[in-house]
Parts: sequence; structure tokens; C-alpha cells
Amino acid sequence: MSRTSSPVDSDDEMRLAMKQVTPTVVRTGTKRPHTNLSGQDDDDSDDAAAPRNLSLSNQNLVMAAKRFGERKRLRGEQIAELESFVNDPAPLREVKLMANGMALANQLEQIVAAKPPFELSEDLQLNIKKYAPAILLSERLGSYKGDVPTEALMEIIKRLRFSIPDGLEHIPADWVKVVSFAEYSLTQKRSTMKKAIRASLKPVQDKDTKVVTYAEDTKKHDNIYKLASAIVKGTKCTVNVILCSRVALMRKVYLKHPGSKFWDRLDAKLDEIR
Repeated sequence: MSRTSSPVDSDDEMRLAMKQVTPTVVRTGTKRPHTNLSGQDDDDSDDAAAPRNLSLSNQNLVMAAKRFGERKRLRGEQIAELESFVNDPAPLREVKLMANGMALANQLEQIVAAKPPFELSEDLQLNIKKYAPAILLSERLGSYKGDVPTEALMEIIKRLRFSIPDGLEHIPADWVKVVSFAEYSLTQKRSTMKKAIRASLKPVQDKDTKVVTYAEDTKKHDNIYKLASAIVKGTKCTVNVILCSRVALMRKVYLKHPGSKFWDRLDAKLDEIR
């Protein structure tokens, strides 16, 4: 019973072609003399057959390369280049591989350059705004200004990713947009907190001098719990004893330094307490 041979994989075919045995001349039993009339040894005739065998081997490899290229659906000029590559010496093949790799890298750079500039999605902005208050209301926060809150927020963004493309942090021009929005969100929340503290003191502005004064009777001030509730309003944070103690410290510092140095003075007070 005849057996049907299974199709050979395209990659295996290339390897088989390289190992294929080329036809050789069948020698008769007659022994030739060691030296012919011209004085040359029989070894010279064997050396003459070697290039012919090598040529046949290259032809087999070229044919296999052509079939391989056709199966990979290469274009005609690409198949011709592949056939030429087979006959190239090893150093030249290495140079061609290096050149093709560099050309591919150039094409990838053009693709990246052609991409539209990165813009923060609405979902990403919403998530950053959601986590900014959580950072500023954390009991572990060491300072309210500077790099500390920004780095804490960026760590959350890097971990949760949201809609940020992979590897964006390695593109400075794009990553700075995320950092800038994080800083902006923290600034906005600090402003909201400061306004809530000011409102809790029931400020009164003189119509003539425009000087702002606060109710001397502290009973007219909002209590700390009410102020803390106003600060966490619109966030997923909750009021607890530790937060109330922080808010009380904020208002105490604000009464002495209500101007632009408020957050700096508050950070200094926190550092002093620690």
C-alpha cells in the first residue's frame, strides 16, 4: 500500500533544502592510475567536481527560497532580492540584515510621528479629579504643597492607568500633560478647601475699606464637623476624627495667615508637629 506523504512546513522545507544531497558521479570499479599523462594527480579531478556540487546545492537553496517567499506572499522584487541574498557571502548578508533592521526602525519612527498628539480623555480627567481630594484629605499626607501630593497622586495614576496608553510615561512631551493636569486638580481642590475655611468664619467685608473681618464671637463660626463636611462634599471621602483634627489645624493657621502664604504656613506647622 502506498503512503501519502504529509506536506512539509515552509520553514522545514528551507532546512531540508540546505541538507539535500546533490547528485554525484557514479564511479566504476576500474581503478585509475595515480598520475595521468599530464603529470597531475587524480585529486585535481575531485577538486574540479566540488564547485559543480556546490553550485547544485546553491540552486536547491535558491529554489527553496523562492517557494518560501511565494508562500509568504512576497512581491516579485522581494523574491528576487531573497534569491540574491542566498548567494551573497556571509559578511554581506549580515550587512543587509543590519541595513534592513535600521530601515524598519526608521519606518516605525515615522508611524509614531504620524500619530495624533496625546490628549487627556474625559474619563482620565474625571478620575484624576476624583483622587486629588483623597490625597489632600489623607491623614498620611506630610505637606499640602510641592512635590509630595503630586507624587502621591501620580503613583495612583501609574498603578491604576485608567485610559493612559502603555509606555506614555516614557514620552516626556505627552506625560507632562498628565502631570500638569494632576497638579491643576490639586490646586483647584486646595482653593476649594481654603474657601470653605474662610466661609466657615463668617467673613464680613467693609464697604469702604474692603477689609475683611471675621465674627469675633466664635459661636457664630461653623463647628469643625460642619466645616469638614463642607470640605468633603462632592467627594467619596468621609468625615472622621482624624480629618476633623486636621481641619481644626487648618482653620487655626488660617486665622493667623489667611493670605497667599497659608499653605506654606500650614506645611511648616505640620513639620513642626512631627
